[in-house]
Amino acid sequence: MLALLVLWGGATWFKAARVLENAKFSSSDDTAMFWGQDAVRYRYAKMLAAGMVLPAQDKALGWPEGQDTRAADSWVMEKLAAVAYREVVLKTGAVPFHVFMWWWWSALTTLAVWPIYALSRRVWNQRLAGIASACLWASAFGGLHATAGLRLSVTDAALPWLFLTVHFFVTAAGGRQLWRALLAAGCCCWTLAIWPGATWFLLLMMVLGAAIDFHHLSFDLVTELRPGATARTIQGRSLYAPVALLVLAIMGAGLTVPTLQARGTAWSLPVCFGGAWVLLGGLLRVARLPLPDRWRVTDGTAVLMPFEFRWRRRLISIGLYAITFGALVASALALQWWRGTQFSEFMLLVRLAASKLAHFGQMPLLPYALNDEVRLLWSLVAQNPAATTWWLSAAGLILLTPLAIALPFIQARHAVGAIAIASGARVTLPFERALLAALAGSFSLLWLLAARLDGCFAWAAAVMAGSLVDLALNVGRYPPLWRLGNRPRFFAAFLLLTALAANLIGLRVYSGTDVPPHQSQLLALVKQIRYRTEPDAPLAAPPQLSGTLAADTGRPVLWRGDVLDGDNRAALLEFNNAIFGSEAELTAYCRHRGARYLVVDVETLTAVDSGRARYDSNHPVVSEDCAAYRLHFAPEKLRSFQLVYTGPIYRLYRVLAAGEQASPVAPTPLAEAYFPTWDRANYSADRLRLLPQK
Repeated sequence: MLALLVLWGGATWFKAARVLENAKFSSSDDTAMFWGQDAVRYRYAKMLAAGMVLPAQDKALGWPEGQDTRAADSWVMEKLAAVAYREVVLKTGAVPFHVFMWWWWSALTTLAVWPIYALSRRVWNQRLAGIASACLWASAFGGLHATAGLRLSVTDAALPWLFLTVHFFVTAAGGRQLWRALLAAGCCCWTLAIWPGATWFLLLMMVLGAAIDFHHLSFDLVTELRPGATARTIQGRSLYAPVALLVLAIMGAGLTVPTLQARGTAWSLPVCFGGAWVLLGGLLRVARLPLPDRWRVTDGTAVLMPFEFRWRRRLISIGLYAITFGALVASALALQWWRGTQFSEFMLLVRLAASKLAHFGQMPLLPYALNDEVRLLWSLVAQNPAATTWWLSAAGLILLTPLAIALPFIQARHAVGAIAIASGARVTLPFERALLAALAGSFSLLWLLAARLDGCFAWAAAVMAGSLVDLALNVGRYPPLWRLGNRPRFFAAFLLLTALAANLIGLRVYSGTDVPPHQSQLLALVKQIRYRTEPDAPLAAPPQLSGTLAADTGRPVLWRGDVLDGDNRAALLEFNNAIFGSEAELTAYCRHRGARYLVVDVETLTAVDSGRARYDSNHPVVSEDCAAYRLHFAPEKLRSFQLVYTGPIYRLYRVLAAGEQASPVAPTPLAEAYFPTWDRANYSADRLRLLPQK
């Protein structure tokens, strides 16, 4: 425990120090410290710490309709941070809230070392395995996320509790301990209250668990039980109770938590799949198929099967597995389609995965090759990790994962024996080891499709790395695959230390590099908006700026910032289409939404690569008559917008009312300031991809 406490404290300090020691961090001023949705979370946490109550309908986000705060999120972590700040910090000393917030968030997100240690120790039956897994996770950037920018990711805060849910679930499934299943259900409810997106992790875990269970079941269905033998219970009795409790926990959370109610979590796909798994699996485990005697084999792997029985058993088992598991998936999807909740989200993710595979993981050069919603999700949420980032995030874990997954299977085959394997005996792993190996393999592939899954991969790979400790301490004389003889512990120790060193090198190089873009220019923009706009003036701004401007200026913004919400994706497309349409279209959009000021940045027009406004809105080629071109290069030609402020990166315009003329007063020096980023002479037509003039 002392070693884990030291590891947790060291990881917390290292993660917090990357921000607090950064030259751009100010301990006295929190302006423009947070970016995007993180700024919204900090705004609410700061309001709660000041003793304020969150508005039921926050007009500052998504003007003029506003954001339903209860349906948008539970704000659990923000409420806990506010209570801790009021009860502890304010009574003991005057520490700025944003400094406390980052220490608090760093401590919460590094709590994952405890469930990782507990799960690895339980699965591999060794304390050293737990310590090794916790160290490998804490040394990998993909697990620690030690960036130089303040990141209040709700995913990072929920992952420790999600990992604890998995720990109690797999230990309950393997040990028939109901109290562990109840703890897994409780942790599941808490995790979903923090991060509703955890339903997709739970769905993947259930699909892989059901695949393993039905693999065992397909062999059981063709096995003739000996007289007096217990009914088929390879995984059944000990597995279905935790699954059923997990399903009930998701349903209970979906019916009681407002944000989960709004998402239809009570009848989400994990609930449908888990319920169908328990019902169909339980039914098949008490069934006896009417197979001919020549297709059945005697129970027990010690009884050698004649050669002519082997192919029959394998053939009928594979067929039964395909039929039963296919029926399970089909029934779950049919139930989800009938209920209608989250089915469209599931199909959107399927289309996203299919598009990634069809384009070999690379976004096409022409944006119209992708569906609008698929393009937005791909560019804003599910970007592929860059090759350098991929290696630096978890270099040691990447090297260990193939061997760590293979070792349990090699050990199981060695334990069964070559003679039994040759006779056709099946080799099975304990459910918890098989499930973790499947999760590690799945996340290693899914991480290549979405960079945000690096934390899940780091967790699964770190836990599986405990198999090397199991190799060193439990296997003894090992098959001479690597000519290890009787001393595999030195080989395992060398691999673990090499992986740890590789992780530390990547952490040292990559940590502290992820800084919010143009922070100094954003700070100047925030100050100009505070000084030059009315306190209640709504702003039309790019989505990546909206959260920061709402939090630091108090002005309402038009966009809420959560691209996972279908309504927000539609609003984002509407805003981008107005920007790249004519000035009349942009004017009509701003007046319809009630925006009095418009913020534009340099990259709105000049950046044409994926993840930018032009690509996301399918405007790879624009004309000189579009609003974005005039806002960037010809503000003097605008009739409905008056330039108020110009900086190197951002510009602020006032939206003129209908019939209003631009002020005859000479523009201020800040509006007339010259910066080469706004000069047409510095850009070629090919660089901007402009349509030829008529």
